[in-house]
Amino acid sequence: GLPRKSLGNPIGFISEKTLNRFEPVEISIGEQPTFLLAYPEGFREVLVDKAGSFRKGQEQEKLKSLMGTGLITANDERWSDSRNSLKRSFSASALQSNLVIGIAELNKEIARLVIRMDKPVNIHEFVGCTSMRMMVATLFGERLDDAEANTIYQSCIIARDYLSQVMWAPTRETTIAEAEYKAAVDG
Repeated sequence: GLPRKSLGNPIGFISEKTLNRFEPVEISIGEQPTFLLAYPEGFREVLVDKAGSFRKGQEQEKLKSLMGTGLITANDERWSDSRNSLKRSFSASALQSNLVIGIAELNKEIARLVIRMDKPVNIHEFVGCTSMRMMVATLFGERLDDAEANTIYQSCIIARDYLSQVMWAPTRETTIAEAEYKAAVDG
């Protein structure tokens, strides 16, 4: 199984295992071998060159309750359909075109920050919301208003906490993060 220290800091654990590694790193999670990739050629091999040779593991199965069955969690034909439906959005020309919108969002947020220089800023929230704005603008060519950006940011925090519990603690009782996630989803 995983070392106990990894449960408290999964991102640090993954970073420690993969930093400056240019080959798959095998770790033990559950019954199936699990490999971490943190280099571009590895991503290309798994996601493009040999995409049909790899199947999703138990980690993605756990994500289905949060994300449904789609690109990240599906296998076989469902995965292929999801991937093909996104190809146009992620083409080099679409991303290049939308990057202009993403940079404009960054410039707008920097200007707003300068205007509020005399007030304290929650830097985590500022970076989180700005990142959401830039990502949505670059990937989808859409702009988010303040409420939309903050809602996505807050949802990401809840999802991160929930996934940290689900992915890194295979045997556990209901956690506070899971209860918050379920309450947020159920309304």
